Amino acid sequence: MSNTPFVRRHVNRLKERHIFESEDVLGYGARSSVDTVLKELVRKGQIVRLARGIYMRGDDNTPRPTPEELAAFRAESLGCSLVCMQSDGSRASKSFNADQNSKRLEFFVNGKGSSFRYGEFKIVLKPISRKNLRKSKRQ
Repeated sequence: MSNTPFVRRHVNRLKERHIFESEDVLGYGARSSVDTVLKELVRKGQIVRLARGIYMRGDDNTPRPTPEELAAFRAESLGCSLVCMQSDGSRASKSFNADQNSKRLEFFVNGKGSSFRYGEFKIVLKPISRKNLRKSKRQ
């Protein structure tokens, strides 16, 4: 039985601008068939591919998430969170490093690190120890 209707139904139930991963729909079938359905949905303009394995419900006119939003989403999917963030969501010093020449954005996380490409940016999630986190808060 085809998994296409199940994946489509799952995507159609999502709100506009909702970010999800391909792993979220793997329960509907094999990796290759789910990837094929997602590729078809991207081609038809029902979803947008943001990064490898990360999609958003919307079309080409839907505003894209900021790199900070995508970094927070990826960190959450890895089971950790961005650190050094203030309660209002603004960045505290040392939590975010941007190198303008290389378009590399670094975020500190309290767990496993990762990196991925988002448009022209390379987003890097760097693990930080509790000891170094305390040092950065003192400065």
